[in-house]
Amino acid sequence: MTFRVCAALPFAGVLLAALYLTACRAEAPEPRQSITPVAQERPAEDRARMFYSRGVAQQSRGNLTAGIAEFEKAVAVDPTHARAYNNMGTSYQRLGRLEEAAAAYSQALAARPQLLQARHNLGTVLLMVGDLQGAVDAFQLVVDRVPEMAVARVDLGRAQGMAGRLDDAIATLRHAVELEPSLASAHYALGVAYRHKGMTDDAVAELKTSIELNPSSVEAHINLGQTYRDAGDLVLSTDALLRATETGPPNHEALHQLGLTQIQAGDYVGAVASLQAALAVNPESSESANSLSLAEARLARERAQ
Repeated sequence: MTFRVCAALPFAGVLLAALYLTACRAEAPEPRQSITPVAQERPAEDRARMFYSRGVAQQSRGNLTAGIAEFEKAVAVDPTHARAYNNMGTSYQRLGRLEEAAAAYSQALAARPQLLQARHNLGTVLLMVGDLQGAVDAFQLVVDRVPEMAVARVDLGRAQGMAGRLDDAIATLRHAVELEPSLASAHYALGVAYRHKGMTDDAVAELKTSIELNPSSVEAHINLGQTYRDAGDLVLSTDALLRATETGPPNHEALHQLGLTQIQAGDYVGAVASLQAALAVNPESSESANSLSLAEARLARERAQ
């Protein structure tokens, strides 16, 4: 399950602060026969803005390392340039350098504590590295500041659910659905929370709504299939997971979960095929390898009878 921010994650737009330049009035010089031009250095805030703009341009072209270099120049000139730190963080995040991303977001917040985008981005990275309480705290601050922002509540609810606080997660995600009924990610996250709470009917309803709003969500199809399997309905589980495998490019988790349902249903031929396909996508999956061995053993026993 994954979210887009700034140039990398799905969040509200950057709150741009206006930069004011002080106008300087100079007296006219006395007439001289020749005046030698003197190069003047740009004011610090001008240079910081220039480096920041260069960094954004590099980032938008996918040149993330070059973008980071420009953002570093910006904060070297102006250590309070919160947006440069924030964009530096998004570049690090897209490069998978999550600790450096978290540090950059923290520096952005030190420079400007009210920069909600940096706060949200920090929560996202903390969730990715497993600091669940840190993520909950970050998202909660965003929700407190902008209570009507449904996407922020979705992220808070996801973090609460991953932290095992399912009742809090369900309450938060219900509120998100009320704020924005057409937000597929809110219905999806609520369905997952219901599933882990054992509320099968509610989970099925929310996951179906999520799929209606976003039919291309492989994760929603997978979770619907898992929910049906948890409830013992292997036919509907198989159908949902087959749809997951048909949505988008080959997906390891969809194929793996389909194989597990087929094992439970006694379809060992189908399970072997699904798990082999799962391993073709992710050869390093020991779980798929073990499940394939189980399916092959049961298939051999069935054929020997």
